[in-house]
Amino acid sequence: MHVGVLRVRRDGDGYWVVDFYPAANPAVTNLYGFGDAADVTVPNQDSGATAVASTPSGRGGWILYGESGLVVPFGGARWYGDGTSLHHIGGTWPPFGSAIDYFSGIASTPDGGGYWLVGIDGGVFAYGDAAFYGSMGGQHVNAPIAGIARTSDGHGYWLVSWDGGVFAFGDAQFSGSTGSKPLNALMIGIAANPDGPGYWTVAMDGGVFAFGGAPFLGSMGNRALASPVHGIAASG
Repeated sequence: MHVGVLRVRRDGDGYWVVDFYPAANPAVTNLYGFGDAADVTVPNQDSGATAVASTPSGRGGWILYGESGLVVPFGGARWYGDGTSLHHIGGTWPPFGSAIDYFSGIASTPDGGGYWLVGIDGGVFAYGDAAFYGSMGGQHVNAPIAGIARTSDGHGYWLVSWDGGVFAFGDAQFSGSTGSKPLNALMIGIAANPDGPGYWTVAMDGGVFAFGGAPFLGSMGNRALASPVHGIAASG
């Protein structure tokens, strides 16, 4: 099971727990709503979903399918394009395994009028009112890129790789990473600090790493988990 948590509703109180591959029916992606977030079920379009982004209002969002680059909107979200027409590759990346889906992350713009997609090679693709500020595409990266997070004004973004490396573009400031340090588990997500500079990254064992002005508030890194962690979202 591949489960993540997506915060919603800046004007309300709720969130989704996202089950990308439910055991009862792997052909769908389930978003289980809590608080004032409603349940959503979307049919899987190819090998399965890899990431989800919320609209600013939290009344909808977008599901990204990693193999094809397909983006499926739900709720009040609009479709602005996707990666289905792009030439991309997945495949093997020793020592990280084989059959890795190419598209690994999605982040929406502050007004919900667009989004960015990121591939495992660090390529960034902008849609709608999202501006392109650079990428790692065509450059050497030591490990697959796992996720993307935007700055508060949407004029930049960070990428995080499985080995903990962080790459900053636009007005995003590099505040450190674990790219040169041994990790107990692969880094799988990144979230921007909504209250100031900095960001958090999270590993599959639940370990959380704080950089810049982002405070460390605890983690699951020293606890036994029934399944790996697959994402992180900031409150506020």
